Amino acid sequence: MEKIIYFAAPMFNLGDLSFNVFLNDKLEEKGFRTFFPQRDGFEFGGLTKELESYLQGDDILEAVKNIIWTLDVGVFIKNSDAVLARCDEPLDPGVDVELGVARFGYNKSIVGYRTDVRSPYITGKKTFGGMHTFPGMLMDEFINYFPDWKITGPGKLELAVNSLVNEIVPALRTSLKKIKPNVDSLVVSRIESVAQLLFEGMDVSYNSEGNVQRVAQRYAENIEDIRRVYDTEFI
Repeated sequence: MEKIIYFAAPMFNLGDLSFNVFLNDKLEEKGFRTFFPQRDGFEFGGLTKELESYLQGDDILEAVKNIIWTLDVGVFIKNSDAVLARCDEPLDPGVDVELGVARFGYNKSIVGYRTDVRSPYITGKKTFGGMHTFPGMLMDEFINYFPDWKITGPGKLELAVNSLVNEIVPALRTSLKKIKPNVDSLVVSRIESVAQLLFEGMDVSYNSEGNVQRVAQRYAENIEDIRRVYDTEFI
């Protein structure tokens, strides 16, 4: 049975987006299935536009925030077998939160990888490659990888990424063999209740325009129930 990996990584620029696609494709070639947010998640603009048919003003901004959070935590991370986290500088706060949810909310296997030579916390390369130690303490496996910086010429980039993948794959398989007890979390159980309202019966892989429309409609229909969950002081 194929294992599902949640791909936790920054998505702030062309470098991030292109590297993520390259690495994700390689992992899927190795037989893993992934939840890949820049492919499977909702795009802010498209979701906002669809919600304008049902809501107005600040209600739209609130809905976008709640829907994306619920999809990320209550569907993607919940239904993954492991989380793969990119840990290059500057560390993405969103990834840090996802790691906390994955560990303390679901007790998922976590593998981190770092391709960055910077050490802003002066912790030394032997301590999680020089990054802040807190995210590293959540991980089952950690990979500190930096290739020859002269990645030029045909095939050099692919060779470098393949080398990284060849370290990631056994680390994922090792972490997935660990037997982890389930944890009960009031926080994630409430998020899951919202996920059921919004996404039940949907295939959220490669989220389509049809899914966006249905989620916007479901949110509007259940807005008071969702607010009761997210207005409670538990997040």
